[in-house]
Amino acid sequence: MLSASNDITNREPTETEFRALGKFLEIANRHSEMTSLLQEFVEEIKEGTCCEAVGIRLRAEDGKIPYTAYQGYNRQFYETESLLSIKTDPGLWFKVVEGTADPQPPFYTEGGSFYVNGTTPFPSPVAEEDRVQIRNFCHQAGYESFALIPIRVDSRLLGLIHLADGKENRIPLNRVKLLEQVASVLGAGIQRVLAEEELRRQREWLRVTLASIGDAVIATDAEGRITFLNSAGAALTGWPLEEARGQTLRDVFRIVNEKTKEPAEDPVARVLRERKVVELANDTTLVTKDGLEIPIKDSAAPILDASGNLTGVVVVFHDVTQQRRAQEAIFQAEREWEQTFNSVPDLVAILDDHHRVVRVNKAMADRLGVPAEKCIGLHCYEAVHGMSEVPGFCPHARTCQDGQQHFAEVHEPRLQGYFLVSTTPLRNAQGRFIGSAHIARDITDRKRAEEALKMAHDELELRVRERTSELSAVVERLRIEIVQRRQLEDSLRESENQVRFFASQCLIAQETERKRVAGELHDSIAASLGALKFRIENTAEKMNQGQSGPESLRELAGQVTGVITEVRRIMADLRPALLDDLGIIAALNWFCREFEKTYTQISVEKEVRLSEPVVPDSLKTAIFRITQEALHNIAKYSRASRVYLRLQEKEGAIEMVIRDNGQGFDLETVKKGLGLSTMRERAQLSGGTFDLQAAPGKGTRIRVSWPQA
Repeated sequence: MLSASNDITNREPTETEFRALGKFLEIANRHSEMTSLLQEFVEEIKEGTCCEAVGIRLRAEDGKIPYTAYQGYNRQFYETESLLSIKTDPGLWFKVVEGTADPQPPFYTEGGSFYVNGTTPFPSPVAEEDRVQIRNFCHQAGYESFALIPIRVDSRLLGLIHLADGKENRIPLNRVKLLEQVASVLGAGIQRVLAEEELRRQREWLRVTLASIGDAVIATDAEGRITFLNSAGAALTGWPLEEARGQTLRDVFRIVNEKTKEPAEDPVARVLRERKVVELANDTTLVTKDGLEIPIKDSAAPILDASGNLTGVVVVFHDVTQQRRAQEAIFQAEREWEQTFNSVPDLVAILDDHHRVVRVNKAMADRLGVPAEKCIGLHCYEAVHGMSEVPGFCPHARTCQDGQQHFAEVHEPRLQGYFLVSTTPLRNAQGRFIGSAHIARDITDRKRAEEALKMAHDELELRVRERTSELSAVVERLRIEIVQRRQLEDSLRESENQVRFFASQCLIAQETERKRVAGELHDSIAASLGALKFRIENTAEKMNQGQSGPESLRELAGQVTGVITEVRRIMADLRPALLDDLGIIAALNWFCREFEKTYTQISVEKEVRLSEPVVPDSLKTAIFRITQEALHNIAKYSRASRVYLRLQEKEGAIEMVIRDNGQGFDLETVKKGLGLSTMRERAQLSGGTFDLQAAPGKGTRIRVSWPQA
C-alpha cells in the first residue's frame, strides 16, 4: 500500500514510504523497455493509492502529452485527454508542465504538483482571472479527486502522473509529496530506458553498417586477439567469426610481401606501438586459411576508450586483384596507343587553337630534329616554317576559323619536300573546339613524278596537241580521284586514331577519380566508422556495468560529427554545391575560408573585380579547380604565409592571378609535378592561356586568361 502520514512520532508510515520507494526503484532498474516500465509503475501506483484511475503521460515533440500507460480510465476519457497539447489547450495544468505553479494556493505543492480533492466546489477558491483557464474535465467525467505530478529530470519535464477517483479527499497532500518522490525515481528510469534504446539502435546501425560495407573489418583487443570479423573479412580470410574469435591476428590475418614472400609487419603490433593509424605497403599479400594468396590494401587504427586508453585495434582491408588487372589493362592500352601513334609514317602533330604544339609523333620529331617532349608548347609556324606569324596557306588557321576539316599541299624547304597537309578539328566533351589533328604526308616523290609527267605532257602537247587533249582530261580526272581517295583514307585513319585516343583518355580519367575517391573513403570514413562502432560497444558495456554515464554518449556524438564533417569534405572536393547554387564568386569565397581554417598559418587576400554573370558557366569549374589545385600546392610546398588571389576583367578577357610569398622554385629544374600539368591542361582545354613565373626565394605567380566571347 502506497501510504503516508503527517504524524512524525509514528515510524511505521515512514518505513512504509521507504519500502514503497524501494519497490519503485527496483521496478525502474529492472525494465529495459518503456511500455513495460510505465505499465508496472501504473499498476503499482494504482494498487498503492487505491485510486480508481492512474495514467502516465509522456511529453511528445509536437507539444502533446498523451497517455503512454493507464488503468481505470474509460476509452472516451483516454482518447480525449491524449489529444491535450500545451500549445493549444490552456489550463491550470499548464503551470505544472512549465514549472511555474505558485505553491501558496491550495492546489499546488512546492514540488510543482497540482491536486484537487473536490472538483464540484473546485472553481470557487480560484482567482477570477484564472477561472477562464479551468477545464474541469475530470469533474465532467465523474472524478471528485485528481492530481497531476510532474516527472522531471534536471528541471526538464518528461511527463505527468495523473491520478483520479470518484470520491472526495482520496489524494491528500502527504500522498502527493510521496508521489513526487516516485516521479523522481520514474524520471530516472525513463531517462535510462531512453538511453538504452538509443544505444541499442546505434549498436544495431553500426552492426548492419559494418556487415554491409564492401571492405573487410577485423577488430582485436589490446592483446591482439580477434573480437570481431565481418562477413567480408570472413570471405577473404577463409575464417568464420566463431573460429576466428579469440585467435591472434597473425594466425588469421597472415600477410606476406608479395615479391619476397617474407612475413609482413603485424599491423596490430605497430598500432599498439605507435598508437596511430597505419597502412600496409602496396605489395602486401594475404594468405587465406586455404593457402590462397590475395593482394590487398589495408589500414589499422587504434580503438580508444573515453579516457584515451587503447583497448584494441581495428583493421580494414580489401582485395585489390581487380584493381591491379584494371591498371595493367590501362597501361597496356596506353602502350599500344603510343606504339601505334609513333609507328605512323606520316608527320602527325596535335595543335591547340592558338597554334601551339600539344603532341607530336616520332616521325614529326625526327623530321624536325627536336625531341618530341621539347616540341610541346612551340608554335607550329615557328617550329616548322621558321616564321614569326601564321602563313596564309595554313590549313590549321582555316580550321580554327570555321571548325571544319581542311587540306593543303605545301612545299617546305626546311623539311626538304612537298607535303599533303590535312587538319581535322578536335573538340572537348562539351563540343567546344580545342584544336586540330595536323597530318602531313610526304608527297615529294609524287610531286616529282607529277612534274615529270607534266613536262612530258607539255612536250607531247606541243607535238600532238589535238590528240592529247582527251588524254590530259583523263589524267586530270584520275589525279583528282586519287587525291580525293587519299583524303578519304586519311580522314578515316585519323578518325580511328582519335576514337582510340579519346577512349583511352576517358578510361584513365575515370579510373584515376575512382581510385582517389575509393582511397579517401577507405582511409578516412571506413576506418573512422570502424573505430566509432567499437568505441560505442565499449561505452555500452561500461554503462551496463555502471562505469560510465550519458557524458560518454556526448563524446561519441562529437566523433560522429567528425565523420559527418569528413563526408561533407569529400563531397565538397568532388563537386562543391556552392558552385552550382550560388556561382563561382561564392564558391571561391567559401573555398578560401575553408583553406584558411585548414592552413591557419596562411592568409588569403582576395580581389574580385567582376560580377557573376560575366563568367560563362563553361569556365566556372575550370576557375574553381585551378584555384583549388594552386592553393593546395602552395600549402604543401611553398612555405608561404600569404596568398593573393585576383579575378577580374582585363582587355576583353577574364584574368585570374594567384601569387604567394613562399620559397618559390627553379622552373628549369621542376618541369613536371606540383599539379602544374593538370592546371595547364585545364586552362588550355577550357580555351585559356596558362603562364607560370617562379624563382627560388621569390615566390610563385600563376596567371590564367580566357578571352571573352
